[in-house]
Amino acid sequence: MIERINNSQELVELCKGKSSGALLKRLKVALATVHPVIADADQKADHVREVKHWLIGLTDAFFQAEDVLDELLTEALRRRVVAEVGGFGGLFQNLMGGNEANKNKIERKMENVVRLLEHHVRHIEIIGLKEYSETREPQWRQASRSRPDDLPQGRVVGRAEDKVALLNLLLSDDETGIRRPALVSTVGMPGVGKTTLTQIVFKDDSVTNHFDVKMWVSVGLNFNVFTVTKAVLQEITSSAVNTEDLPSLQLQLKQELSGKRFLLVLDDIWSESSTEWESFKVAFTDVEEGSKIVITTRNDIVSTAAQADKVYRVKLMTNEECWELISRSAFGNISVGSINQELDGIGKRIAEQCKGLPLTARAIASHLRSKPNPDDWLDITMKSFVMHDLMNDLAKATSGDFCFRREDDNIAEVPSKVRHFSFSRSQCDASMAFKSISGVEFLRTILPFNVPTGLESLQLTEKILNPLLQALSSLRILSLSHYQITRLPKSLKGLKQLRYLDLSSTKIKDLPEFVCTLCNLQTLLLSNCRYLTSLPTNIAELINLRLLDLVGTPLVEMPLGIRKLRSLQKLSNFVVGRLSGAGLHELKELSDLRGTLRISELQNVAFSSEAKDAGLKRKQLLDGLILRWTVKASSFAPGSLSTLSCDQKEVLKMLEPNQNLKTFCIESYQGSEFPKWLGDSSFNSIASVTLSSCNLCISLPPLGQLPSLKYLSIEKFNILLKVGQDFFGENTSTFVPFQSLQTLKFYAMPRWEEWTCPEREDGIFPCLQKLMIEKCPRLRKTFPEGLPPSTEVAISDCPLRAVGGGEGSSPGNTSITDPPPSPAENPPANPSSQSDIGTSSQSNNDTEVTSTSSMSSLPKNQEVEQYITQLEIPHQHNEEEPAVISARFSEFISTDPGSLSPYQSGSLFLPDLRGFGDPGSSSNQNQQQGKAVTPSGQSSDNGLTGPPQSNDDTDMEYLKVTDISHLLELPQNLQSLHIDTCDGLTSLPESLSESHPNLHELLLVACHSLESFPPTTLKTLYIRDCKKLNFQESLQPTRSYSQLEYLSIETSCSNNLITFPLSLFPKLKSLSITACESFRTFSIHAGLGDDRIALKSLEIRDCPNLTTFPHGGLPTPKLSSILLSNCENLRALPEKLFGLTSLQSLFVIKCPKLDSIPGGGFPSNLRTLCINLCPKLTPRIEWGLRDLENLRNLEIEGGNEDIESFPDEGLLPRGLFSLRISRFENLAALNRLGFRDTKGLETMEINGCDKLRILEEDLPPSLSCLRISSCSLLSEKLAEEGTECVFSIPHLEIDGEIFS
Repeated sequence: MIERINNSQELVELCKGKSSGALLKRLKVALATVHPVIADADQKADHVREVKHWLIGLTDAFFQAEDVLDELLTEALRRRVVAEVGGFGGLFQNLMGGNEANKNKIERKMENVVRLLEHHVRHIEIIGLKEYSETREPQWRQASRSRPDDLPQGRVVGRAEDKVALLNLLLSDDETGIRRPALVSTVGMPGVGKTTLTQIVFKDDSVTNHFDVKMWVSVGLNFNVFTVTKAVLQEITSSAVNTEDLPSLQLQLKQELSGKRFLLVLDDIWSESSTEWESFKVAFTDVEEGSKIVITTRNDIVSTAAQADKVYRVKLMTNEECWELISRSAFGNISVGSINQELDGIGKRIAEQCKGLPLTARAIASHLRSKPNPDDWLDITMKSFVMHDLMNDLAKATSGDFCFRREDDNIAEVPSKVRHFSFSRSQCDASMAFKSISGVEFLRTILPFNVPTGLESLQLTEKILNPLLQALSSLRILSLSHYQITRLPKSLKGLKQLRYLDLSSTKIKDLPEFVCTLCNLQTLLLSNCRYLTSLPTNIAELINLRLLDLVGTPLVEMPLGIRKLRSLQKLSNFVVGRLSGAGLHELKELSDLRGTLRISELQNVAFSSEAKDAGLKRKQLLDGLILRWTVKASSFAPGSLSTLSCDQKEVLKMLEPNQNLKTFCIESYQGSEFPKWLGDSSFNSIASVTLSSCNLCISLPPLGQLPSLKYLSIEKFNILLKVGQDFFGENTSTFVPFQSLQTLKFYAMPRWEEWTCPEREDGIFPCLQKLMIEKCPRLRKTFPEGLPPSTEVAISDCPLRAVGGGEGSSPGNTSITDPPPSPAENPPANPSSQSDIGTSSQSNNDTEVTSTSSMSSLPKNQEVEQYITQLEIPHQHNEEEPAVISARFSEFISTDPGSLSPYQSGSLFLPDLRGFGDPGSSSNQNQQQGKAVTPSGQSSDNGLTGPPQSNDDTDMEYLKVTDISHLLELPQNLQSLHIDTCDGLTSLPESLSESHPNLHELLLVACHSLESFPPTTLKTLYIRDCKKLNFQESLQPTRSYSQLEYLSIETSCSNNLITFPLSLFPKLKSLSITACESFRTFSIHAGLGDDRIALKSLEIRDCPNLTTFPHGGLPTPKLSSILLSNCENLRALPEKLFGLTSLQSLFVIKCPKLDSIPGGGFPSNLRTLCINLCPKLTPRIEWGLRDLENLRNLEIEGGNEDIESFPDEGLLPRGLFSLRISRFENLAALNRLGFRDTKGLETMEINGCDKLRILEEDLPPSLSCLRISSCSLLSEKLAEEGTECVFSIPHLEIDGEIFS
């Protein structure tokens, strides 16, 4: 406590006043006086009643003193938060300044505490306490010089093997190569004996003779670099050190150690901060060879953070050793063999409950020492003795009046001195439990335990909570977990000392902003809060937060500024925001994250460079990573926001993690392949990999190269055809692929046909224990040869047979369920029939019926397959960039294909996914004949694709039709209808909607004769390659399309879609018009109110005759995204663009005739603006970008030939975070004045500016990431002078090469 006062300059500043300063000095004197006699009091308290009472009273006074100090330090912390973050405003009352009443109140508290401590000081001599110097100083100090002189007398039990091993580590001549001490970490669970073992070795004669200097410092919970360094220096000099600044202290220590081989033991280390360790090690450079630092810790993460060279794990004791330790402690040094035989038998049973922990054994021995009667020992075992209960009794005995555990409602009032209160949720009524502590003024902990099976007893009203919390201002730990509360009481904001808040499994709907005033909060548990979708906007003010648990809580996004939580160590889920919330760059500064991190909603990443800014590769303490994209399973929504996402392959490439990773998972990734780092052998710690729902991937990464991989699961790869050599890795002749793999699982791979393995004399998968293959209906070739004979194989819903050509090819333990019949076993009726329109590279036997979990997502799979086919067939031409394709169809895939059995009646079915490459082509030969394929693979004559083995077609929800005649026989409960290549179809039945009221999704593909369709109650309509369709005639004002929400028209309506009547679609949310040559503009019904059109997303591509938007602009107040691409004759953006107040993203690409921005500029809430290859749109001050306070991302590419200096002063908005400029052909310099007000600009990318020169002073000082590519003049300069002479930016990338 004294060190806390001395080390807090803020505290000293707060107490500068005459009265408060004097009180602080008196407090320090009192603490310093009682400290030396505490150890003596500890020794005498069990025998002298007066000493015990004195010690209890002193402990109570210590608690009160700590409360006062914490109150002062909280005010100091509040001031620091205000300075760093901008802080709380009026939410946090100033405790010491301005408010005289508050100042007087805290001074009265200090006065009372000081008097109480001084009272105990006066009694020291009265009760005969003296300074007790024979034992180590107490652990509650932050760091103390502490010689290990308190070893147990006599022989130490059961540590001979550990001692030899640790001695070898200390006496070895391992060289680090850089003249620094080797760091040895002694790791073990609490109570295992780490400190005792290290003490034994520290005092060994061989160690004493080997080292010139030995030092021992007990560190404890708070690793303060200055304090620990000072303690080390005092240990070596055996005198007081008066140096008060760290650099001087480190220099002095370095001089003292010069030329000496030393051993430094740092006992009981908790610090997991690599930054703190780096700072501490500064004093230990250029040391004598053979020097060692030993740390003892219970946590592996500490070893990693400290960069330990060697790690020794302390072993548990055997049951025999535990019994020997108990008997020696309970009976003295008599031999075990001479103990009463009955006691010996009972004692051995008790020793088994110690679980190998010597601390537990000693505690039990102390408990049993006063019970020599065998009946007492037997009584313990007869009462269902459990170690937890005994240790709990011991904890109660040692904690005395300060801890209280309530088991039921039949108990008296809680004593007033209690600081820590726990109670059973299942046995205690919450209202009674809370009422029982209403008078416990200084309570610090409320911790319920036990969750009942029923939730009836877990009601807790605000009426009970509010007055209770109002009275408990010293509360540090509060758990309201599993109570059915819907909101937090306002009195919670008064708990300024709160460190731990558990709200998990509650029904809270939001966290009020006042939670952010709890600046001491370190742990916030919000798991399984099913109604919580957002965090407070000011969460960045919780600068002490170390753990944030969000597992199972449906957050939409993380709030902006979360990067300022630099103390954060555990973050269960980081939710990427879509244009509004926190982006991946906010992870960059969270350098102490450890454990497992999930990053979800990755489809919201707007720029791939943002993924690199996350800095996952530098987060060395992370050992688990889950990367999750979300694929919408609603309607296909071709114009939705997801179409503006960036290339997922590039995002995943940039998310390369550190090589210490142990577990890794990817979910719903929609890239076509994986980056090279996934499967690289340098990731030699990865033990578990799961790849799930990667629906566009056509190959697997080389996971066979991971040397430590033990568990691998490949699930739901919808279009993967082959698992081959690339899966095992390159040059398998030089290494053993999958050398450690124990469990291999393949699940729901509907198109997987072939599995080839490398031929190796010593077999494959040498350690494989379990192989599971389920729901892989096309995998039927020979089972892989060379598996270990003991491998357990389970195959279901798969025709693969566990037989092979060689001896031993079939594993010994194989379980196979009957697979469905294969199309190959039942060939189509007319295998020689060929399509005379277009070509197809697909085989005859590719059609199947497969279950899937989302009806509305089914057609999306087909569209994806079409685009993949287009990319694979050379004669087909597609002008869209691969990145756009990947993003555009990212939510066309079912999130859970194969989750239903292929034999379930009424489930949803996926028809053949191939053959859509050419608008005129058919899926397969059967469909050319107007037929479909049944589940058995046989050709049917009904032209339908539907559920197998069902006599009742009325249950079908999704249906694909390729024959006109069967449009008159549609299932009654049909929800989604896909009509494909019905060339003779000219119109749809007029009664389609009336006769099928559940129909909400219609896809019309390659119906070349279709001219019109009837009024519908559809929600989703997708039209492609229907060129004769007369859209104008179909969309007559008298017809109803009032329910339509998603509409996509592509390469259709060749000559008649001149204007689009937006007024007829009041509920339309997403509109996409692509490659419609005749489309010119929109028509708006006169007098239409702004609230009549619900449009949120608008996408227009490849429409050469689009020239203008309606006069007066678009009456679409909810419009949030616009994408205009390759509209070569578009001359103007919508009028009154500034009035679209919901607009957050605007992409304008390849519109060469656009030359100005509408009057009034851009809307105020715009967050992302991208203007690419629009040569006449040159950014000007008149655009008003500076006034766009919400604009975060700006990208300008091409044109701008007249610009030689960029940006003009006053052009850029103040809040800009990311800037990309590309192909400014004559740009020669950056204008430093243009960046003067962009305080938040962190990321900048410059591409294709050949004349550009950059000076360090031209760049904004806030910049943390700079990427330069294809800037020839600049690249030449950097090659000559070196980057270190030019830039000092944390992350610099030049032409793909990274300089950090």
